[in-house]
Formats: sequence, C-alpha cells, structure tokens
Amino acid sequence: HWDLPQDLEDEGGWRNRSTVEAFARYVSLAVERLGDLVDAWIPINEPACIAWLGHDTGLHAPGLRDTRAALRVAHHLNLAHGLAVQRLRDKGARRIGTALNLQVNLPAQDTRAHREAARLADLVHNEIWLGPLVDGRYSEELIELARPSSGAWDWVRPGDTEIAATPLDFTGINYYFPRLLAPRGPDSPSLAGRWQDIAGDEVASPTDAPRTEMGWWVEPRGLGRLLRTAHERTGLPLVVTENGTATNEPPAVLDPARQLDDVDRVRYLHDHLAEVALAGADGIPVQAYCAWSLLDNFEWACGYRPRFGLVHVDFGTGHRTPKRSARWYADLARTRRLPADPPPYRDFVAHRGDGGPTP
Repeated sequence: HWDLPQDLEDEGGWRNRSTVEAFARYVSLAVERLGDLVDAWIPINEPACIAWLGHDTGLHAPGLRDTRAALRVAHHLNLAHGLAVQRLRDKGARRIGTALNLQVNLPAQDTRAHREAARLADLVHNEIWLGPLVDGRYSEELIELARPSSGAWDWVRPGDTEIAATPLDFTGINYYFPRLLAPRGPDSPSLAGRWQDIAGDEVASPTDAPRTEMGWWVEPRGLGRLLRTAHERTGLPLVVTENGTATNEPPAVLDPARQLDDVDRVRYLHDHLAEVALAGADGIPVQAYCAWSLLDNFEWACGYRPRFGLVHVDFGTGHRTPKRSARWYADLARTRRLPADPPPYRDFVAHRGDGGPTP
C-alpha cells in the first residue's frame, strides 16, 4: 500500500502532480468494480511513510533522500486523498475515512525546551496532514520551518487545500509507540532524514519499559492519548486502523502449543484495548479496532522476519496456524469483554534497556 506501478514511478511517481489524477481514476475504477462489496473506504494508508520513508530517508521505495521532493509528495498525497474522497462520493460510497500514523510526541523532560521540541514534532509530523484535512490549509509556522529545506511551496495551487479538506466520516489512526523528544543541540546527530531533524532529537525509551522485537517502546497509554487528541482535533468518530506487535517466532511450526504461545502479543493487545475502552468510557467515539495483523506478512524493509500476525504463516508452504493470540482475540470478539487476568510479558521484559524505537 505504499508503492506505485513502475510506469508511474518512471514518470516521477508522487513527485509528479499527474499521479494525483491517475490515483483518482484508479479509485473510481475500484469503486465501480468493488463498491457493492465494501462497507468502508480508506483511500491512502499512512501517507507519512510514502513521503518520509520513500523520499526523505530513502528507507522505502523509491529510495530518495530529497526533503524538498518529500514535501511535494506530502502535498500531492493530501490532494490525492481529497480528490479520491470526492470520486468515492460521486460513485455512492457512504463511509469514507483516512488512516494516519500520527505520532505521539512526548517531552523527555518537563522543561520548556523539551515541551517545545514535542510541540514542533507535532507540527512537523502531524499537522502537515491534519492542517489540510481539518482546516483546509497548511500552517504558516510549518511552512516557515520547512523553508530552509523546501524553498517556496510552489507545488500548492489555488483550491488544492480545499480539495484536501473534503469531509470524511471517520478518522483512522495507526498506533504502535510514542516518541520522547529533546531539543536539538549543535552537536546533535542527524536522524534518519532531514525533515525529521527539524523538530527535535528523539531519545531512547525509558530503560524500565518493555520493548518489542522491533525495539519499539510498549506504552499503551500513548494510544489513549492519541485517541483523545485525534478526536479533539478532527471532531470525527475514530477507528483504530492499525495496532499490534511483532513477536519472535520460527519460520516453520512443529509444535504450535509451544512455538506459538505468543503471550507478549496477548498482553500487548489486552493493554491497548483497555485504553480504547477507557477512551470510550470518557465519551470518545471509537467505532472499531483493527489488530495488525491477521496474518504474518512482508514487512517492507524488514522483510519476512518480523511476525505481526495473529495467524502464523509458513512462507515456504503457505500453511497457516492460529497462534494463542488468535484464540484470545476470537474470544474477545465473541464476548466483547476483556479478560481480567492477562498474562504477564515474557520476552518483551527481557528487551528492556536495549535501546530506543526505530525511526
């Protein structure tokens, strides 16, 4: 969901404004062919990954390290999403939302400088999407922050941000971990990309915090915080469109009861769903929660090693085996009740102090 047909990429991909219209035509075709089968539509998933990982850090395709290009891509994604929503409405689609991997940015220390670093991180990583989506404009502060890397935002044309603000029915959020921010100093090392350098230095997660196989800080309260801020910012019902964790499992399974006893995933899901329940009790309209993911899959630059699935996949044979978490999740879906006694973390506790989250 982040790459393009090679022919489009050869013409400049998302850097080329023509891709916006090509995407809109694709959306029209999809709803014509599949509209009677689809209850809800999300035109673009995690635009931040396309813009920053693909065009600023070079981690994903097309592997560029060009901040100006990344900002142009971000705008074209905002425009394409709004235009896609219009095409979907024209074709009779009724429930349309977005799926944003908004960041939870926390000050590493309770000082004015650290709080400012976290605020700037919100501006850089969240408002570049929420500004056009909610307000129909980019904030002037954001544009000024970007100017040394971007120059003039000549890719924004009259009427673009009004299209980007085409109304939605729900806000989808993807959450995995929060980030701790500290102010940048003169000797601060470069982060993964120059756009990320603008806001602040990311620092390691607390040394006593459980962390996943990906090195990600396990902090369920970050999801609760994000649900509240996303609803306050957008005013829309919410859907948790992604939340989950990778665990360490073998490529092939000989003893499912032993090899697929993924207690860390069970505890992770339990604690994050508890935050969803608390948000709902506080009046936050969370309509749905989607665990990432049903099946083990190809995790982009990380390949097939990280296993996020509730169901184990043997990629050599295609054989699928439900994990303990699949049975736990099925019981939850059936009863709609969180068990009162979740298992303790096992491997995630052992990873404490190994480092911070991956950019």
